[in-house]
Amino acid sequence: MHALLLLVLLALLGVAGGESGAVAPPPGVRTEATVTVWPRGPGAGRPLVWTLLCDPSGATAPKAGGTHPRPIQACKAVVDGPMATLRPLPRRTACTEQYGGPQVAELRGLVRGKRVRLRYDRADGCGIARWDALRALFHIRI
Repeated sequence: MHALLLLVLLALLGVAGGESGAVAPPPGVRTEATVTVWPRGPGAGRPLVWTLLCDPSGATAPKAGGTHPRPIQACKAVVDGPMATLRPLPRRTACTEQYGGPQVAELRGLVRGKRVRLRYDRADGCGIARWDALRALFHIRI
């Protein structure tokens, strides 16, 4: 049973079945997004809010900027991370029943050239895996 759940989770993250999950966007596809993180959960203190700009068309290396404290690492997480983390989790997805903490984050704007408004949490195994795949984007210690 645990092996089946692990395979489902890996497939959702794009790492099962030979897919690396690291699909780079076409040249020139930008990311211009706002990252909002509630380190202790919504309603428990002020959220951290940053902008993130990733321009893969840099002459020698991709450009990263915005107000994010570590824009290079955050851009790398978004550009090189599994595409599945940049889509809503499919309904009826089987997830392990484990709690990873109250942290919640939102990613809103243009990501890899597509409009997104995504919410991330650590309420179950799927949420923990998605959060961990984008850890550099959320920039908080857990």
